[in-house]
Amino acid sequence: MTLVPPPRWPLALAMSLLGGALVGLLPLQEMFARAGLRPGWGIALMVNIGLPLASIFVAVWYPRVWTSLVLGPLTVLGFLGTRMLFKEPRFWNWSVALLIQVSHPVLLAAAIGCSGLAVVASMAVGPWRRVGIPDTGPRCAGCGYPLTGNIGGTCPECGAKTAAS
Repeated sequence: MTLVPPPRWPLALAMSLLGGALVGLLPLQEMFARAGLRPGWGIALMVNIGLPLASIFVAVWYPRVWTSLVLGPLTVLGFLGTRMLFKEPRFWNWSVALLIQVSHPVLLAAAIGCSGLAVVASMAVGPWRRVGIPDTGPRCAGCGYPLTGNIGGTCPECGAKTAAS
């Protein structure tokens, strides 16, 4: 089992924002339009495949369920911010009307779906990756009880003789 250090949660949240922004930077809408296909298919691919994959990647990298719940909305927020930058590069001119123009109700469903998939992914990798600090202290050879601070020379759990720490 691999133990992931606990202080990485801010990095995981930043990675989900960045992942959503990177998915938003994909020029799929323009590529579909140039190919003579419906440009909405590019957005559908980004929302239905790109955003969930970004959330799942971060959830596998930092497998904590409570953090995974936030990954979906943050990934969609990064995506939405990138799409707003495409519409209006001068962010100081952003308004509620622009937010309404760029966003779609499907993005709310995408945020919920990405969160659900991230939670499932973090629970699925739980047996192999966990968030925690590795235990490096001495243990009893008989039962595995942690002996940190034990000066008596016997294990308090099973009574086996141990080397005094």
